[in-house]
Amino acid sequence: MITEIINWFNNSSPQTQSAIISASVTILLFIIGGIAKLTYEKYSLNYKMKIEYYFEQRKRIKEIISITKTPLIKSTEELSYRLWSLTNHIDEKWHNLEEDQWNEKGKYYFRSFVYRLLSFFYWTLKAEESIYSFDLKQADKEDALYLKYIKTLKHFFCDRELLEELGYMPGEQTNHFHKNDLAKYCNFIEKDGKLIDFKSFEDKFFNDYEPIRDVILYVTGIENDPYNLNYSTIKAFHLFLILFLNKYGLDYHYTTKTKLTKLMNYEYSDLKIKKGLYLFLKSNKVVSESRIIIKKMKLKK
Repeated sequence: MITEIINWFNNSSPQTQSAIISASVTILLFIIGGIAKLTYEKYSLNYKMKIEYYFEQRKRIKEIISITKTPLIKSTEELSYRLWSLTNHIDEKWHNLEEDQWNEKGKYYFRSFVYRLLSFFYWTLKAEESIYSFDLKQADKEDALYLKYIKTLKHFFCDRELLEELGYMPGEQTNHFHKNDLAKYCNFIEKDGKLIDFKSFEDKFFNDYEPIRDVILYVTGIENDPYNLNYSTIKAFHLFLILFLNKYGLDYHYTTKTKLTKLMNYEYSDLKIKKGLYLFLKSNKVVSESRIIIKKMKLKK
């Protein structure tokens, strides 16, 4: 059959052969064009969808972060002020109270310390929870770094291994918090989905402070002793908190290199968890962001 068609084509006039070739080429191009168009549209649509998804996720992540960023920075600022105050007044023991003193009316320093620590936990958790429904792989570098900072800040209070140099061994639970318990503590300072103010906090505190006993004991257990577990964590945390505020806070939040260096060379020079702090910074992938701490504190690798 094919041989007969070829012979017929060869015996046809040049005009017929030309017409057949032209028609065949037109049909072939039509088929190829149709396939190419379908392929292009398919991949073009997929590409468009990917790009739209990418930019939509980035946009939404930025929008959500912005909702909690200002109150989080405010809470870190207020906690940082308290920690600066602590370096000057720790020996006054305003926060080292026995339980029968916790409800005394004049103990503002003590109760506000507890409130500021809880507020920090609250806004840190809110910042994390708000972005869990998004694809964080699509976040830009600056947003990803911001989230890494706040996770690291929270982890200071939940990492037992940070204190191993001071003999704080597996199974001990008195000087760090379990991550899952932070939300339980934060429920104490939340009402109708909002953070309560300090006055409302004090009213609840006077009525029943049992739900936040662990946090209270943590604050009352901070002592000016280089081997004190809680103060060791606070010192390490405060240094990184300062870096966070220097990067994301307002101008008046900024701590100069001179002031930060003085803090490390004097008030915090007796830090006993240098190896643990370096390993902690490494595990949280913030070594490059913490270069000044690593260098000035001579952290052990």
